[in-house]
Amino acid sequence: MQDVVDEFVCMMRPHHYFGVGQFYIDFTQTSDEEVRALLNASRAHRSAS
Repeated sequence: MQDVVDEFVCMMRPHHYFGVGQFYIDFTQTSDEEVRALLNASRAHRSAS
C-alpha cells in the first residue's frame, strides 16, 4: 500500500477477518452478463440526464 497511499487508517479490524464475503448472507458472484447490463444501463441513464 505504501506505493499507493500516504497514510492508511483502519478504525476497526475484526479479530477473525477472512474477507468481505463473510459479512453477507448472500455474496454470490456477479456474472459478466450482469455487469455488462448494469454498465450499459448506467451509460444510458447518464446520456438521458
